[in-house]
Amino acid sequence: MGLFDFITNEDFRSSLESDFREMSICADAEAWKAVHVLSGSIIEAILIDYLVSANLVSLDDALKMDLGRALTISKDKQVLSAKTVDLSSVIKEYRNLIHPGRFIRLSENVDKSTAEVAKALVHIVFKEVEKRKRENYGYTAEQIVSKLKCDSSADAILNHLLKKTNPIEIERLIFKVIPENYALALEDDSPFYAQAALVSCFRTAFTQFSEELKKKSVEKFVRAFREESDDMLSKYVIPFLRCNDLQYVSAEDADLIKQHLLSKLQNKVNIDLLKALEGIEGYISSEDIVKFVDPLIRTICDTNREWSIKEIAQERITQAWFYLKDDLDKSLMNRIDVWINFSQDKGNFPQKVKIEQIKEAIYDNVPF
Repeated sequence: MGLFDFITNEDFRSSLESDFREMSICADAEAWKAVHVLSGSIIEAILIDYLVSANLVSLDDALKMDLGRALTISKDKQVLSAKTVDLSSVIKEYRNLIHPGRFIRLSENVDKSTAEVAKALVHIVFKEVEKRKRENYGYTAEQIVSKLKCDSSADAILNHLLKKTNPIEIERLIFKVIPENYALALEDDSPFYAQAALVSCFRTAFTQFSEELKKKSVEKFVRAFREESDDMLSKYVIPFLRCNDLQYVSAEDADLIKQHLLSKLQNKVNIDLLKALEGIEGYISSEDIVKFVDPLIRTICDTNREWSIKEIAQERITQAWFYLKDDLDKSLMNRIDVWINFSQDKGNFPQKVKIEQIKEAIYDNVPF
């Protein structure tokens, strides 16, 4: 995980990452005064971020607060241990080293030894605040994504992680952090599990949303289908979409997305598209049966296609048949019979047998 992924405020996080890099460079260059000043700045930002995220102070008040005040509140609210507060109180005076007059009057001694103490305090404060943040606030969106990207087994504990994630962070996760990191993963050719884990995280987090936020999320999909290119939709939108989501938009918008997905189904069937079709049976009309059934049968009968794709294609047909209404389930089965008769007429008996197996599997897998 990134060192400052637990920081809630994005401006603070960016500033902390910059200050920490600069502090490390200054230490390597033996610029001890700069190390002292930067360590105080880092500790102050870490504490202010926590105090604001925990609603202990407002952001406006926090931005007017000096390190001494932040330490006092952190001690009173047991954000830091008394020992850490006492140690940190020492470096609050180092913040004055940028004022020459103050430096002369106090005759502060800054050298390698005191600089190393200041750096050590940064790590001590970091660990204590990160632990307290995790206990009281939960994980940040950045922490969730960092875990998914670096641990291929993290998907298995995703529900556990999200249960300990603040609702504010869930919203940031689904609208900002996952999309940004997914785009980076595609550009960097990250391992497939990293991309798949981000999609899985999105879908799991989506279930925890309020109805209002679910609607907001799906409306974002609709805008993309209206405005983005086909390539952009294939890469960045369809992997995250499920037709079950269309219940949160108007009938017109649902039809727009349905027609686009069925159109794509005629050209290239892939796993992302098949997964996106989950729940499409609620939006299929009689005019859609052929466009829906035929590409799936071709996929299942194609000896060159991967088993995983065939399996999901079979699942889509089975699920559709079970949930279709207004005799559309009969239309679906009639279309399968058309394929069986066509294969018989063409003398393509291996294909005929395969399609008959599709029909049998539909009945065998019906969840009564």
